[in-house]
Amino acid sequence: GPALAARANPIGRQRFLDHRGRRLADIDVARFWDGVGRCLAINRAALHEVLREANAETPIRLGTTVTDLENGAAPRVRLSDGSTGSYDLVVGADGAHSTIRSLIMGGPPVRYVGQASWRFIAEGFRDIADWTVMLGRGRAFLTVALGQGLVYCYADVNTSDPDGARAKDWRDSFADFAEPVPHLLEQ
Repeated sequence: GPALAARANPIGRQRFLDHRGRRLADIDVARFWDGVGRCLAINRAALHEVLREANAETPIRLGTTVTDLENGAAPRVRLSDGSTGSYDLVVGADGAHSTIRSLIMGGPPVRYVGQASWRFIAEGFRDIADWTVMLGRGRAFLTVALGQGLVYCYADVNTSDPDGARAKDWRDSFADFAEPVPHLLEQ
């Protein structure tokens, strides 16, 4: 908790704007999340550092993947190197084609749902302080302040042609968005 909070950026509000920068909604996050805890944004590298420090005595093995999982009070896991073990917690942070999710929930494979997206971190934007999404027709551009001028950016477009979306310069889809989007896209 405290180590994470020391490296994270508190998010005080969530802002919804149209693509020209006009306010649609403004949410006081502390009031909305009352009783849950603070809303914090953190850079992935800083989160990894906090987790490594908090678990310095826990052995961590890289280069292995989960191949089988028996759910229960102490989940039993088989890894790609053939080893097995029981653990207090298994976290499935393994992406869109998650083995963990498939082993726990089963279900159909991931399929395209009509949206292409791009993510990046921009530097030098100390004036961006919170969580803000700008919405255009079939397009959205999200910024989340990570602190120290770092901003997480997520952009998406609705498209039935993901290959076409990848083939062109995606930034053109946001050329008519208000500041700070043009400056963020320069990075």
